[in-house]
Amino acid sequence: MKVLVYVDYPFFGEHLAGGMQTTVRTLAASFLKRGLEITVLCPESDPRRMMRAPGLEVWPVLKEPAPQDVYPPDFLHNAQKIQQAAEGKDVIWSLAAFPVRMPQPIILSLNALCYWNDLASLFGLNWDHLIVPSDYVARIVDAWLRERSWFKASPSRSILPVPLDPIFYRHKDTSRLRRRLALNDKSRYLLFPHRPEPLKGHALALRVLQEVRRRDPRFHLLIPRQPLAKRADIPAEAEFIRQVMGEAARLRLRSHVTFHPRIAIERSEKPQKRRSPSRDVCYRDFV
Repeated sequence: MKVLVYVDYPFFGEHLAGGMQTTVRTLAASFLKRGLEITVLCPESDPRRMMRAPGLEVWPVLKEPAPQDVYPPDFLHNAQKIQQAAEGKDVIWSLAAFPVRMPQPIILSLNALCYWNDLASLFGLNWDHLIVPSDYVARIVDAWLRERSWFKASPSRSILPVPLDPIFYRHKDTSRLRRRLALNDKSRYLLFPHRPEPLKGHALALRVLQEVRRRDPRFHLLIPRQPLAKRADIPAEAEFIRQVMGEAARLRLRSHVTFHPRIAIERSEKPQKRRSPSRDVCYRDFV
């Protein structure tokens, strides 16, 4: 079977931007092992960073729309690239609002109910089968769509929980991570696993750090920097980092907060079996 995967973010092999990207990469690798042929269509980005595997072809050719500027030639360019990439494919798997009507069945993965892009992909109705992560989401979607006269039939959908990638299992050897982030044995660390975006909880993390340091001054907060993701996100996330560090300075915590480089995925080591919690919390493969 030949599958066209449509995503609205760079399909990098090792340096990903968040949970959805890691999930899609995990599923794509599983599909390849089952013998499927996959073509991924994604925005223009560094082709040297693209995921590579037998049976996989990545086309980083889409124009990424700017958040405030509408440029019609970009939409036409993307439509033409979609039609070109879809030739000879059996099915289309979309992770965003699919902008072109196609003869092949379109499977839409709905990952959230709180973002504009996800709702646009759902209510755009350009899909034949819907995949949701839980029964809770399925009930909400059924209620939304069943009540609308423009969608009389109950939507065709499946409930597939999000898989846990093996990279997130605990690893025994933390030495490489400690060197990478300049960790020392005298400090204790709080790990904050969100990209720099408003409403992700950075302000709360600073307050938690402030509180725990009153009891133990060895605590230090580690936050990942902005990932290699959509170009439109880069300046906004850089500005948000400056805001967070400004607030840390106001709370007299600046020297106890580090925005660290993101850790690339590495699969050379087999994940260790689960062990009882230890003093070292390893997130070597955190992305």
